[in-house]
Amino acid sequence: MKTISFDATILTSLQGCPRYMKNRYIDLNVKEDKSNSLESGQLAHVILEYTNKSLIAGLSRIDAIEKGYEAGNLMLKGCAVCISNNPCELHKNDWKGLKNIPLENTKSDIGSKWIFDTIAQYHDYYRADDFVHLAAEETRGKIIYRDDDIQILWKAKFDDIIDSPEGIMSRDYKTMKQRRDTLSLNNQFMGQCITLGARQVLIDKIGFQTSLKPHEKFTRVRLPYSIDRLLEFAQEIVPFYARMLLAYTEADHFPPNFTHCETKYGFCDYVHICELDRNLREEAMKINFVKGKVWDI
Repeated sequence: MKTISFDATILTSLQGCPRYMKNRYIDLNVKEDKSNSLESGQLAHVILEYTNKSLIAGLSRIDAIEKGYEAGNLMLKGCAVCISNNPCELHKNDWKGLKNIPLENTKSDIGSKWIFDTIAQYHDYYRADDFVHLAAEETRGKIIYRDDDIQILWKAKFDDIIDSPEGIMSRDYKTMKQRRDTLSLNNQFMGQCITLGARQVLIDKIGFQTSLKPHEKFTRVRLPYSIDRLLEFAQEIVPFYARMLLAYTEADHFPPNFTHCETKYGFCDYVHICELDRNLREEAMKINFVKGKVWDI
């Protein structure tokens, strides 16, 4: 019996374009620079992560929030040990400093001062929260499918696991520059429910818009799932793509899906590679990309 490890990132990229999935998560070709949007989201997540971890450790709300700001400032500027030693024992993701976040907002980029101000507004807006935090920034795994040939280990990463008046559930932070609707058709959210044994996810939206008031840019959406939908995901959808991944791997051929070359976020990182002749792609990949870390499912 073969064990196949899956997470939402691998599944979503495989559904979108097998060649993209191979380029990014098997061959590990990544662009060196991260966008301002990505780094801004990372900074906000770290502040909230260390706030929640401090609450779990028993600190008061005020002290926990301060710990979150301290962690955010350290990530922003860079940890001296991570910068020199790749990485230190405390920061497994390499806190080398964030290069694409200016101090003040610009026309196109979010500034660090506004990110900290936004999180301060967020904490004030939700000052009456009565959640009990059970885990923060934690990865959990669960065997969700097994037959005579394969078993599937699903791993889910949780921003926050809370015990609320509605029960235990995952809370996922989503930072954004503009408002977007939330769909329940989401591999990440269904995987979190199945792994946690829950039936709903709380989506905590944090907007970086300067023109909106707190009640407009801080919104929470609860996504409920029926047992049947979760069973379909675990027993039919994921196994289908697990077998597809096995077939691609055994054939050593990951076909492209040209309908995903352009998304709402722009062109795929590899679109210019795919436009080249086959004998030119490997050299172009070496010139335009660097080797990233092995994807830790």
